[in-house]
Amino acid sequence: MTPVEYYKQLRQEYDEISPSFCVLKWHHLEMHLGSAVAHSCFHCPQYDLSLDEDFHNTKQKKAVRQEMLDGVKSDECSYCWKQEEIGITSPRITLAPVYTLKDASIIQSTAKMKSDEDVFPKYLEMSFSNTCQFKCSYCSTQNSSSWFEEIKKHGPLDMLSLDNAGNYTLNGKEERYSDNDNPMVDKFWKWFKKAITHLHTLRVTGGEPLLNENTFKLAKFLKNHPCRDDIAFHVNSNLCVSDRRIDRLIDCLHTNSIVYASIDSWGPQAEWIRHGLNNDQFERNIEKLLSSGVKVGIMVTFCLLSIPNFHELIAFVLKMKKKYPWMLTIDTPMMSDPKHLSALILDDIMLDNLQDLVYYVQTNTSDTDICMFNSGESTKFERVYDWCKTSRFTGEELKRNRIDFVNFIDEHDRRRNTNWHTAFPELEYFYKECKQ
Repeated sequence: MTPVEYYKQLRQEYDEISPSFCVLKWHHLEMHLGSAVAHSCFHCPQYDLSLDEDFHNTKQKKAVRQEMLDGVKSDECSYCWKQEEIGITSPRITLAPVYTLKDASIIQSTAKMKSDEDVFPKYLEMSFSNTCQFKCSYCSTQNSSSWFEEIKKHGPLDMLSLDNAGNYTLNGKEERYSDNDNPMVDKFWKWFKKAITHLHTLRVTGGEPLLNENTFKLAKFLKNHPCRDDIAFHVNSNLCVSDRRIDRLIDCLHTNSIVYASIDSWGPQAEWIRHGLNNDQFERNIEKLLSSGVKVGIMVTFCLLSIPNFHELIAFVLKMKKKYPWMLTIDTPMMSDPKHLSALILDDIMLDNLQDLVYYVQTNTSDTDICMFNSGESTKFERVYDWCKTSRFTGEELKRNRIDFVNFIDEHDRRRNTNWHTAFPELEYFYKECKQ
């Protein structure tokens, strides 16, 4: 069964229960302990964590579970509803296999639960803090301490769109607790010793998780746990930390682990997008992990600036797939926020270039040749193109976000002593087009 066929099957199973049902609301948790916030999935709005309330079974979440059982399309899940309205397979479907492939009956068993029933998550994604040496262009003060320090020094960025401006200002939720004194971390360790018996996947993000000692503590805890070496342990990293930290990570990972390496293009363009990245160091550490027997997933936050040089990243992935069969995958989720860096502001030329990239991936796709992209990887990338083709901004929304795009890259260069025009000569025409 192809991924498309499987998604269709899942959608039918969902619809038999309710047109708004999503298994993630019961079994998926993403939380950020430094800022004390969480959400049901990346696309849902965050809610505040309390020392007095369960991480996962909040009153708010239970209310939305009931809405889903009643067929009500909750506002907090609008990202999926908007995608489905234009015929795109939404994350509530594409993320469901994380659960259904491990338990074929989980949708039906979940639908029989009472909305106010307490459950432990099966998939947990979390960060201990926002400590990070990078200032990725699309990141925010909440997820990067370096972004926080820059905004403190230079002030907020001036954006036409309030949505865009919100990423580059201080809102009081950046980091409520310090790395060395966080009661949420203390609560986590007590909660985790109970939750571990229910989890099948644990993913640590950041900030940069390899700069936090709790990441290594967690990895060792799992490796030494007498009965949970089956938990899939994933770590997101920019892979530009010291050799000592990379070696420590390799040493404490158990066999069912994956390191997800974040990069969105290749070479100088990738270094501009992810300020702090050393592309050569990144490549060396990919090789070190793979040659040590650690599986790696290339994690792309696909944005407008990914397009010009994305073919080089794809070529690198193919080279590594051939050298280390079965060891490397790539995922290409599309960035929807901030909007001024989204691929939805592209023009026809870039859309054609994106189509060429999709064709290149398709021609290098095979489910029998382990040295090529698999159909799942190809399908995910095709979704990026479909999303851009059907959902491009128009009118005032397009104009406003393109002006914000110009203002952002100009201010980026001023504050960080970078040169967008040198890094992206292919898009010089687009820059001028946006300024008109």
